[in-house]
Amino acid sequence: MLGKDILAKAKEHLGETYILGARAPLQNANWRGPWDCAEYCSWLAYQTYGIVFGCGTSNIAKGDPYSGYWAAEASSSDRKITVEVAARTPGAFLIRKPVTSPVQRIGHVAIALGDGRVYEAAGAKIGVRIGPIEGRRWDLGVLLPSVEYTAMQNDGLQAESGGTDKTLILRVQEEPVFDDHVAELQIALKDHGFDPGKVDGLFGNATEAAVFSFQLSEGLLPDGEVGPETGQALNLTYWQISKPVNLAADFAVDPLLTLPSDEFGAIVRSDTNYGALKTEYERLFATCLVQDKNNEIAGLCNRIRNSKSRYQDLVENFSGMPWYFVALVHSMEASGDVGAFKTHLHNGDPLQKPTIHVPKGRPDPNGANFTWEESARDALALEGYTNQTDWGLGRILYLLEKYNGMGPRKKKHATAYLWSYSNHYKKGKYVADGVWDDNAISKQPGAGAILKKLVSEGTVTL
Repeated sequence: MLGKDILAKAKEHLGETYILGARAPLQNANWRGPWDCAEYCSWLAYQTYGIVFGCGTSNIAKGDPYSGYWAAEASSSDRKITVEVAARTPGAFLIRKPVTSPVQRIGHVAIALGDGRVYEAAGAKIGVRIGPIEGRRWDLGVLLPSVEYTAMQNDGLQAESGGTDKTLILRVQEEPVFDDHVAELQIALKDHGFDPGKVDGLFGNATEAAVFSFQLSEGLLPDGEVGPETGQALNLTYWQISKPVNLAADFAVDPLLTLPSDEFGAIVRSDTNYGALKTEYERLFATCLVQDKNNEIAGLCNRIRNSKSRYQDLVENFSGMPWYFVALVHSMEASGDVGAFKTHLHNGDPLQKPTIHVPKGRPDPNGANFTWEESARDALALEGYTNQTDWGLGRILYLLEKYNGMGPRKKKHATAYLWSYSNHYKKGKYVADGVWDDNAISKQPGAGAILKKLVSEGTVTL
C-alpha cells in the first residue's frame, strides 16, 4: 500500500458538498457527500487501505471521525511527523488540533499532495477542493500504519507549525495585545453585520466568535482564525490576492476544482464589482473544462484563427485591446458571421442598414451599407471598451459578462454567455428581456469556453 494511492480517490470527490458535522458511512464505497473534513479523510483512509483512523475506536461500526480523534491518535502514533515533512509527502495527513477552552475551536484534517497543496473538505461555500498549505495553522502530521510513503524534495515549500513568517494570520491570544490589523478586522466584521464587541484592536473571544459566525455564513472553513481566505472575504486590503500557480495560463497544472456547483452549474458571487470578482474569474477560467459539441467550438476557433489579421488591424489604435477580445464579442453576438463580416458587431443585424435591435440606429441612423470595421468601432466605443487600459484575463471576462448583463450572477449562477459548453454551466438563462427560465439551456458556446479553447490550441497566449 502506497501513500500516493489515496490521492486518486480523493480527486474523485472534488467539488462535492461540505456540511459541518456531516456523517459519512465509512463502509459505503459509493458515498458522494456531504462531508466534513474528518469524515472525508477517515472515509478515504478506509476505502483506500481498509484502515480505521481518526474515529476514536478501531471498531468501524462505532467509529465517528472527528479532528480531535485525528489529533489524539496522531500524537500517540509512532508515525507522527512534522508539518514540514507532511507537506512534502504525498498522502500524508496534516492536522490542526481543536481547542475547547476558553471557547470551542474547530480543528481540521487534510491530505497532502506533496507539492504545497492539500485535498480537503473546506467549507459549505467551497466544498471539497485542492487548497494551500501555506498561510494556515497546522499542528502536526501523521502517516497511516502499514502504508509506504515517499517524501518529495523540499524545494522551498512553506509549511511551519503554527503558521508562516510570510503570511499574516490573526487568531485569539491568551494575553491579547493591540494590533492595528485586528482593529481593521473588527470594523470589517461590524460592516458585515457580525459584532466583535468593542473595536479595541485585541483579538479576544468576542472577536473570534464573530469571525466564526462570519465564516459559517460565507461557507468558509469555520476555524475562528483570519488568514488570506477569510481576510479577502472581508475585503481587508492587507492580504494580497494570492495565486500560488498561474491559474490563467498554466494548463499543465491539474485543474483546481475548488468552486461549488449546483444543478445550474458553478455557483458565483452575486457581487457585480470587478475588484471583488477578479480572482473568481481567474479560478473559473482555470477550472473550465471545454465540452465541445459536434466540434462546434473547434470550427468556430478555426474561423477566428483565419480572421486574426482583420481583428488585429481593427484594434491597432485601441489602448492595447487584444484582438481576441473583439473576436469573442463577434462570436457571441453573431457566431455565424465570424469569417464573413456581414453583420453589425453590436447585435448581429445586417450591415446594409442601421441596427434595428438594441442598440437601435447604430452606427448612424441615416446611413446605409456600412463596412464591418465602421460598425465594429462604433460598437466598441459605445460600450467604453476603447478607453480601457486593463486587459488582463479577469477584466476581459468581466467586460464580456457585463456586455450581456449580470442577471444570472445576481441569481448566483455562472452565466451561459461565458461558460456554456463547459463544466461550469448546465442550464438556466434569460429567454426574453427580464424573463428567466430555470430549464432553458444555451445552444451556443460561451465566450470563456471559446477563449479556453483558443489558449489550449496556442492561438492565444495570456
